[in-house]
Amino acid sequence: MRAHAQLPLTVLALLLSLLGCGATCADACAVVASCGDSLGDFPNTAECEEACASQRSRVDGGGDTGIQGAFQRELDCLADATCEAIASGTCYEERVWSY
Repeated sequence: MRAHAQLPLTVLALLLSLLGCGATCADACAVVASCGDSLGDFPNTAECEEACASQRSRVDGGGDTGIQGAFQRELDCLADATCEAIASGTCYEERVWSY
């Protein structure tokens, strides 16, 4: 019976992910900005958000759902990552930035 109780939560999580509920550029950039100089020469929050929004437009305009998914995974990762993880490249999705 417990497995059945978790089914609605699983379906809800799937629906939210399909609806685009996830980290935003603002979420990811806030975390990156909070890392300060530990990440090197990163742009300030406003510049980060502008660059992120520009990349999102390119990714979304291309119609490639694989790249769109990779971009969202990168934002989600950045929003939840530590500065050390970001600095080590844990969240970097190469196919997003080579697009």
